[in-house]
Amino acid sequence: MCNVIYGKRLQTVKLPVDKTTSCCFGGKDYSEMYVTSASDGMDKEWLSRQPQAGGLFKHLWQSPRLPGQSSPPRQGSGFAYSRLPADNINYCTFLIVAENSSRFHWSSAGKETPTQVSQYFPQQTMSSSIKIESVVKEKNRMGECPVWEERESALVYVDINSQKVCRWSPLTNEVQSVSVDARVGSVALRQCGGYVIALGTRFAFLDWDTQAVTTILEVEQDKPNNRFNDGKVDPKGRFFAGTMAEETAPGVRARRQGALYTLFPDLSVIKQLDQVDISNGLDWSLDHRTFFHIDSLAYAVHAFSYDVHTGKIACPKLLYHLEKEEKMPDGMCIDAEGKLWVACIDAGRVIRIDPETGKRIQTVRLPASRITSCCFGGKDYSEMYVTSAYDGLDEATLAKEPQAGEIFKITGLGVKGIPQNFYAA
Repeated sequence: MCNVIYGKRLQTVKLPVDKTTSCCFGGKDYSEMYVTSASDGMDKEWLSRQPQAGGLFKHLWQSPRLPGQSSPPRQGSGFAYSRLPADNINYCTFLIVAENSSRFHWSSAGKETPTQVSQYFPQQTMSSSIKIESVVKEKNRMGECPVWEERESALVYVDINSQKVCRWSPLTNEVQSVSVDARVGSVALRQCGGYVIALGTRFAFLDWDTQAVTTILEVEQDKPNNRFNDGKVDPKGRFFAGTMAEETAPGVRARRQGALYTLFPDLSVIKQLDQVDISNGLDWSLDHRTFFHIDSLAYAVHAFSYDVHTGKIACPKLLYHLEKEEKMPDGMCIDAEGKLWVACIDAGRVIRIDPETGKRIQTVRLPASRITSCCFGGKDYSEMYVTSAYDGLDEATLAKEPQAGEIFKITGLGVKGIPQNFYAA
């Protein structure tokens, strides 16, 4: 509650949920405040801590309890409003009037004590349909760039630090891999079969059957400490991939040494961005008019205007800056509703962002901290695959995270992805 003349906050009333959305006064004499809340955007762990999320609350004022006074009045009894000393805190009762739980909270001087009131509300539990399971147990030092290959019904990805391109079949649960001669940052599907990859500072073709790697061209020959990182194909079949400087010591790397390149179907290359720290996740809006890009050390997602006819990007603007607890952004994908999913390395989560509002609308936590990238796949693209890494974790952390480096499948998100684009050469 605020004083509109002096612009001062007069009072804060806390509720037992985080996502409160709106409020109004009502009741016979308008002495009751009704407060709505939301459960969308909350993962299973969050919901378990706040089982009343999504409920409708009624706020009733009353005089403070005196020492020895009985517990909060029963539902339906009258609560008289009493003026309290200015330096005191209003005592109040929040009564949940429409939700999936059987509790209300009694607030006393800012302290909340959950009280069972099963005699007032039927016992129900809040459940979530989101399911997370490890599907690729073969651990990756630095799993990255997952791509669902529909023609093979398989997940293709890279292990950067092991210098491997891998393919996992959910039908056989087998992982096949091809070793290459440099760290491979990204892989994409080719229209004619096989893959286009970005390894070291080279673009190359990979023939899966023969395991032959054919170099197309090399960039940044003057920067021997650089390598390619994440990459993806645009709606017209162009392969975008960015570079970064390798660390010279743990946590030490030269700044602004990376760039973003586009490999066209005629095998020509242009530089789209320069002075990038760590070029990372990228994707395009569903109308193909916006290009999204992550520079990890900027801790942000940027949006560019995109000319789908020329493949050029322009006019960057900040879309979303990560919160402190979200750590550093890594890989990214887009869903069929046009929302972005960003993998947060060292934060153990993927977050969903609405590009129209620039707001985070969902967080899904995973059982590994070094979450690197994500994509949609499966028969109808209703499954999300999330890669992770174990490089960079000490022994104590590895003992706490036995699934580090594995690949996870998330189902029950209630949204589907879209098929990957093919490189048109």
